[in-house]
Amino acid sequence: MTKLASIAGLALTSACSFSPLSGDSGYGVASGDGSSVWTIGTNETAGTVFRLASDGAHEAVSFPGESLVSISASSPTDVWVVGNGLHHYDGHGWTTRDMPMDPVFAIGRGWAVGVHGTIYDPASFAVLAGPNALIDLEPQGPTVPSAWGDSPSDVWASDAGRLFHFTTAWTDVTPWSDELPQQIVGTTANDVWVSGFSGAMYHFDGTRWTTVLSNVNENVISAMFAVASNDVWAVGLSGVAVHYDGNAWAPVALPPLACANNGSESCMSIQLYGVWASSGSDVWITGYVQQDPGGSPVLYHDDGQWHDVSDASP
Repeated sequence: MTKLASIAGLALTSACSFSPLSGDSGYGVASGDGSSVWTIGTNETAGTVFRLASDGAHEAVSFPGESLVSISASSPTDVWVVGNGLHHYDGHGWTTRDMPMDPVFAIGRGWAVGVHGTIYDPASFAVLAGPNALIDLEPQGPTVPSAWGDSPSDVWASDAGRLFHFTTAWTDVTPWSDELPQQIVGTTANDVWVSGFSGAMYHFDGTRWTTVLSNVNENVISAMFAVASNDVWAVGLSGVAVHYDGNAWAPVALPPLACANNGSESCMSIQLYGVWASSGSDVWITGYVQQDPGGSPVLYHDDGQWHDVSDASP
């Protein structure tokens, strides 16, 4: 059973039917404006989208046979989930459309990018720019491909070791010979972050890249989210979570997770896959705890206090 204490300071009660399915992994979290929070999970039989709203509404929608890999939201009436197909929520219900020829990898505000670099208009999935032989955003080895864009003419993407930038065409702009770029996030064209496989963070100011110590040692960052230039979040494998306040990256002390077996060993393997925030006091993190039975933890930050709300009974 799952019960959430609050979303953006608004009370929620009796959200028991929102409980993640046993074995689901929390592969992402998103919200358009904080009034509803969405997270996705996948188990052996289906992909599931969970929604919690500030008015207490809660629901779960399953897509049988689907493996859901990403979620994005520009507003409460514009939510996209990428799986075997493209699933869209318009505020009333879900519609599904087939993947285009170059399968969509990620969707942002005003753009979508395919596995091989095709840039789409997410309103119609008209092709804005064709594929490029340089680009291959299929997961390879230890790296996790990523894409972020400020506009359809300013999109960044990383694959297994390279960094690409699209303005009118894709260009390999990898500035490092000894680093594997991982996740990409930003707030503007002059404020872009890239995480490295080594644990380092790299910042682009519109002209050059600088290295910023992250307090992460050889952990793969699996998700990043930027609220502002002085409010950036990153989470990853082994339960790592860090925050940038405009001056430095610092570790985030998450609370102990509730474990089904109530024993320390059942929570030893914690993988964090998604983060979304509207401010420093409204942050959601999702991931997976290796335990028996499996679970999908959801952690909520409220006024400087983290709450594990993944296994609370109403």
